Amino acid sequence: MEKLGRWRDLIDFMKGAIGMNSRLNREERDLLAAAYKNGTTQLRNHIRFIDSVILHQRSKGCHARVDCLTEHRQKLLSELSTTCSDVISLTERRLFPSAQTIDDKIFYLSLQGDFYRYLCEFVDESVRWEPANSANECYEKALGLARDHLLPMNPILLNLTMNYAVFIDDILDRRVDAIEESKSALKQIRSAAKSNKNATVSPQAQSAIRRIKSNIDIWTKQTREEALGLGRFAASCAQSGNIDGSCAIVRVSDAPYKAEFRLVPLKNVAGKTRRMPDEYIAPSKNNVTEAFMRYGKPLIGELSPVGLLDFGKKVKI
Repeated sequence: MEKLGRWRDLIDFMKGAIGMNSRLNREERDLLAAAYKNGTTQLRNHIRFIDSVILHQRSKGCHARVDCLTEHRQKLLSELSTTCSDVISLTERRLFPSAQTIDDKIFYLSLQGDFYRYLCEFVDESVRWEPANSANECYEKALGLARDHLLPMNPILLNLTMNYAVFIDDILDRRVDAIEESKSALKQIRSAAKSNKNATVSPQAQSAIRRIKSNIDIWTKQTREEALGLGRFAASCAQSGNIDGSCAIVRVSDAPYKAEFRLVPLKNVAGKTRRMPDEYIAPSKNNVTEAFMRYGKPLIGELSPVGLLDFGKKVKI
């Protein structure tokens, strides 16, 4: 069934096996995870493709097609949500309570974190916080166990670290933290290798290390890309003699973040004070709005929690 790509049949088979015995061996738990992940990967790829088609059709003004595609997208999203909730429930109620080894517990916590992350990918930010908090909690519990009991080059720990870093970047919009998390894992591997010259790195661990390094390269490149791109744009303008203006980064969209380089008339920026737009300031005048949060997050990452002081209450010190 696995080789034929019949993931739904494999999921049903594994659920039946779990009904008889929820203590899975390593091969069985890997098979279960592969079945669910391959099934959801297909759904996630289909949704991403439909999103790109919707944007294209909307730009052409084909509203009837957009409505049809949006309806189909909702069906796929519902199926994805059902599948993710299914494996999360199965893991929480049956598999994790029956886990006997540290490896099993880490594996199931990581699995829950992954599927909570998938739930976050295509929902509005207004409802994303709940599965995001659950994913973060599962990842942190798994990392706590893994760092206490596993060696730095253990593939379970490496894959967990990689997935957690992806979650930090994709869902929490904290790219700097994702890079640091990944670099820290590689640093611990180098440190362990120095202290134990006879330590070996398994092929699975080597594969995970390559993917972690690849993520670091991609994330680092993207953070430099905008600054380098603006510099190239300015040089191009200068070479062509188009020097009457100021090179600027102009936001095109918030989610996903996209910007363009443009030459702005100097009179629009020189000697000007850019004031905070009214739509960014809450009616109470002492807080910011969701519009500001959407604007700020791509620039600075996840914003820290904000608390308001109530001066009407007396506080004993």
